Amino acid sequence: MNITRDDAALRRRGAVRSAVLATGLVLGAALPVCAAEGVASFYGGREHGGPTASGERFDMHAMTAAHRTAPLGSHLRVTNLRNGRSVVVRINDRGPFVKGRIIDLSRAAADRLGFVSSGLTRVSVEKVDAAAAAEEPATTASLPAEKSTAAKAADRAPAEVKVAFEERDRYLIDRGVDRN
Repeated sequence: MNITRDDAALRRRGAVRSAVLATGLVLGAALPVCAAEGVASFYGGREHGGPTASGERFDMHAMTAAHRTAPLGSHLRVTNLRNGRSVVVRINDRGPFVKGRIIDLSRAAADRLGFVSSGLTRVSVEKVDAAAAAEEPATTASLPAEKSTAAKAADRAPAEVKVAFEERDRYLIDRGVDRN
């Protein structure tokens, strides 16, 4: 792995960068930009009625979410990898601002995904267009034979990338990020 001065400085500040293997493969770039897997959390209670990044009021009973980079107003399908439930949410806020998490869902979305009691769960996130989001029911159960786009991309990824993702997940679980 090549480590530059920028990488070392970012690590001291707690930021995470993609690792470059000797083969030139960039870890973190193996999955398409529109699909990812990671830890999700939810927010509600205290934030209910407060402003969001899109300018609207946060409604914990709506099917909305906060994401760091997805365009505001776009739709994402979020699938709970533990039970196969999935929902389509509209991005109306920025976040999560907790290291190791990829999306913050409204309480309603977390309830439909079945992880309100635990607070955190592993999810896959895929971008869907607005027309598909309007046609889809609010909650769906995935068939066991179905694979998410992220899972399909991971199957095609080189062995080094698969090992790196497994090590990352093991590290996050050991650190207590995923308590399910």
